[in-house]
Amino acid sequence: MDNKKSNYIQILSYSTLGIEMGISVGAGFFLGNYLDKVFNTRPYLVIFFTIAGFGAAIKTFIRMIKRLQKDFKDES
Repeated sequence: MDNKKSNYIQILSYSTLGIEMGISVGAGFFLGNYLDKVFNTRPYLVIFFTIAGFGAAIKTFIRMIKRLQKDFKDES
Protein backbone atom coordinates (compact mmCIF):
# COMPACT_ATOMS: atom_id res chain seq x y z
CA MET A 1 0.00 0.00 0.00
CA ASP A 2 2.81 2.40 0.87
CA ASN A 3 4.53 1.78 -2.49
CA LYS A 4 1.25 2.41 -4.32
CA LYS A 5 0.78 5.70 -2.44
CA SER A 6 4.36 6.68 -3.26
CA ASN A 7 3.69 6.03 -6.97
CA TYR A 8 0.62 8.27 -6.90
CA ILE A 9 2.60 11.06 -5.26
CA GLN A 10 5.30 10.77 -7.94
CA ILE A 11 2.72 10.86 -10.72
CA LEU A 12 1.06 13.95 -9.26
CA SER A 13 4.36 15.77 -8.86
CA TYR A 14 5.27 15.06 -12.51
CA SER A 15 1.83 16.04 -13.77
CA THR A 16 2.33 19.60 -12.56
CA LEU A 17 5.12 20.12 -15.08
CA GLY A 18 2.84 21.53 -17.79
CA ILE A 19 1.17 23.90 -15.36
CA GLU A 20 4.50 25.17 -14.05
CA MET A 21 5.82 25.72 -17.55
CA GLY A 22 2.69 27.55 -18.67
CA ILE A 23 2.72 29.79 -15.61
CA SER A 24 6.39 30.64 -16.15
CA VAL A 25 5.85 31.73 -19.74
CA GLY A 26 2.55 33.47 -18.99
CA ALA A 27 3.98 35.36 -16.03
CA GLY A 28 6.92 36.52 -18.15
CA PHE A 29 4.58 37.70 -20.90
CA PHE A 30 2.21 39.57 -18.61
CA LEU A 31 5.02 41.14 -16.58
CA GLY A 32 6.76 42.28 -19.76
CA ASN A 33 3.50 43.63 -21.17
CA TYR A 34 2.80 45.57 -17.97
CA LEU A 35 6.31 47.01 -17.82
CA ASP A 36 6.13 47.96 -21.51
CA LYS A 37 3.00 49.98 -20.79
CA VAL A 38 4.59 51.65 -17.76
CA PHE A 39 7.87 52.55 -19.45
CA ASN A 40 6.50 52.89 -23.01
CA THR A 41 9.13 50.51 -24.40
CA ARG A 42 6.86 48.23 -26.40
CA PRO A 43 7.78 45.40 -27.46
CA TYR A 44 11.22 45.05 -25.90
CA LEU A 45 10.33 44.10 -22.34
CA VAL A 46 7.56 41.70 -23.36
CA ILE A 47 10.03 39.89 -25.60
CA PHE A 48 12.71 39.84 -22.90
CA PHE A 49 10.45 38.57 -20.13
CA THR A 50 8.73 36.02 -22.37
CA ILE A 51 12.14 34.59 -23.28
CA ALA A 52 13.06 34.63 -19.59
CA GLY A 53 9.82 32.72 -18.90
CA PHE A 54 10.79 30.13 -21.51
CA GLY A 55 14.18 29.84 -19.83
CA ALA A 56 12.52 29.25 -16.47
CA ALA A 57 10.24 26.65 -18.07
CA ILE A 58 13.22 24.82 -19.58
CA LYS A 59 14.99 24.91 -16.23
CA THR A 60 11.90 23.38 -14.58
CA PHE A 61 11.78 20.70 -17.28
CA ILE A 62 15.46 19.80 -16.84
CA ARG A 63 15.06 19.67 -13.05
CA MET A 64 12.09 17.32 -13.44
CA ILE A 65 14.00 15.06 -15.86
CA LYS A 66 16.90 14.82 -13.40
CA ARG A 67 14.50 13.94 -10.60
CA LEU A 68 12.85 11.30 -12.79
CA GLN A 69 16.23 9.77 -13.68
CA LYS A 70 17.17 9.68 -10.00
CA ASP A 71 13.86 8.01 -9.10
CA PHE A 72 14.35 5.32 -11.75
CA LYS A 73 17.94 4.80 -10.65
CA ASP A 74 16.85 4.38 -7.02
CA GLU A 75 14.20 1.81 -8.03
CA SER A 76 16.75 -0.31 -9.93
